[in-house]
Amino acid sequence: MRKHLPLIIFAIIHIVICIVFYYTDIDPNPQQTDIRYYFDISTKMAHGQLPYRDFAIEYPPLALIFILLPRLFTSHQAIYGAMLGVEMIIFNLAGLVFIAALCRRLKLNVWASLVIATAALLSVGSILLQRYDIIPAVMTLASLYFFFTGKHKTAWAILAFATMTKLYPALLAPLYLFSYLKQKQWRAMTGGVISYAATAIAIIVPCLLLSPGGFLKTFTFHIGRNLQVESLYSSILLFGQSLGLTTVKNITGSGSVNITSPLADNLASIFLVFMAVCLLAAYWSFWRRQGRTEDPEALIDHVLLVVLIFILTNKILSPQYIIWLYPLVPVALGRWRQVSWLMFVLTGMLTRFIFPDHYNQLVQLRSAAAIDILLWRNMLLIAWGCLLIGDGFFTRKGLSPPGPDSIEKVVP
Repeated sequence: MRKHLPLIIFAIIHIVICIVFYYTDIDPNPQQTDIRYYFDISTKMAHGQLPYRDFAIEYPPLALIFILLPRLFTSHQAIYGAMLGVEMIIFNLAGLVFIAALCRRLKLNVWASLVIATAALLSVGSILLQRYDIIPAVMTLASLYFFFTGKHKTAWAILAFATMTKLYPALLAPLYLFSYLKQKQWRAMTGGVISYAATAIAIIVPCLLLSPGGFLKTFTFHIGRNLQVESLYSSILLFGQSLGLTTVKNITGSGSVNITSPLADNLASIFLVFMAVCLLAAYWSFWRRQGRTEDPEALIDHVLLVVLIFILTNKILSPQYIIWLYPLVPVALGRWRQVSWLMFVLTGMLTRFIFPDHYNQLVQLRSAAAIDILLWRNMLLIAWGCLLIGDGFFTRKGLSPPGPDSIEKVVP
């Protein structure tokens, strides 16, 4: 009982916080949230329409299961939204379980990590209950836990589930592979890759049989989109416009508010190149830092880094993307552990200032304060990423002493 006391206490605290969020912080107008969109999708499926074949959808297959689940119990949108929130609370509590388990595995202070998880939740706010992004985020954390416990097939299978819920976890696969290559764990690598491929194929094949073109459109949907207003590229262009250096205008399309101009459109067309270069730098940083033995510090740092890079270099940076980092931050390791805690909390607070508090002013391009805060939020994420990647490029494993926050002892 004593072993699980911090988990029980913080689970209760998180439930209370989420209930307060629901009754005080959720937008009462469902037209302004993704809940209506989820409800419409789930209603189509409840009435017998099949995704990809009968209607276009931007989400991977497993996401649709989680979107549909609350709809099986109600036909009222308001109740659906409440049940969706309960579903997200359950996954958030599962995240706490894996945070505590991973802390015990890595000999980290469980109390401290759960305190940070609570601060992170407060900074993220009610959007956690209105989007399904906590689900792939917790799956990613679970995959890391099983990777560190040596259950490699399970780790890869869960990573495949996460990928089929939200595509970004696929970018973590090279980090797992590099760990095996450095440690020469050929058998574990082979079993893990087969597990990932078999799981993904089992999910993908039925969707391809339904409609190959409709399913593949899910993966190409975002390629043709304009720069979303909250992206790094947009924040720089908006700031440039406030200084009189360029001009942009807002447009609505593909389910988001975007900006357009000749320069913005050029940036949107080359974002994949920029993303690829930054991801390759992160993978190379991990290769340099990873030693011949298992290094949780390097792996967790670079999981955070890869997710950060994908968020920052993408031309879409919706506010819920911050949730992808939320379960990872409490188990961050290394010299920048406490800095990562602070940067995430500040990022969450600035994101809440932007959405929902001042989103209308931002998308109408008439609030200098909102534009400035957006730029500061994105610059903060860049600074965080630079700190994480710097350890890989400028620190050779074993040549410099660990920082004071590398590993903490478990509180007895």
